[in-house]
Amino acid sequence: MCLRSVARQSGGGRHRSCRPAVYIGATGPFGFSRLVPNDHTRLQDIFSSGRRCYIPVYTKDDMAMVELKSMDDFRALPRTKWNIPQPDDVANRSDALLEGDLDLIITPGVAFTARGGRLGHGKGYYDRYFAKCAEAHKALGREPPRAVGLAFACQMQESVPLAPWDHQLDAVFHG
Repeated sequence: MCLRSVARQSGGGRHRSCRPAVYIGATGPFGFSRLVPNDHTRLQDIFSSGRRCYIPVYTKDDMAMVELKSMDDFRALPRTKWNIPQPDDVANRSDALLEGDLDLIITPGVAFTARGGRLGHGKGYYDRYFAKCAEAHKALGREPPRAVGLAFACQMQESVPLAPWDHQLDAVFHG
């Protein structure tokens, strides 16, 4: 499924000029590259259509979403100790919170529910980012971005443990 389809399905067509934040796992964009050979094509689609794309940058206790400029930029990203491509020149990149530019956040997780429950990896990076993003968008008079999970069928569960600060996703797409 292309990102444009994800955006259209998550917002009823509202997201025609999708400006996504995508996660890049150790295996590549969206974390599926070993299993989905054309995964890089989805990222290329974002750039070839002239859309802006943001990726997470993790620090010890926080996460930001910064602009990924091109496929060449993606290929040149250094790897963290977890083998995740992540820019080390964040001062030279647009920050999605400051731009107020996001309309879709594609979110990783360990397990999901059909109702949008998400069990993350335990550090709370995305849940804290969703809260900061909602606050920043509200200050700009904008709707917060849609939050969408991408999952394999085996990650879908009837329920997952949720805390009061856990962010409910708008949609979960699985296959």
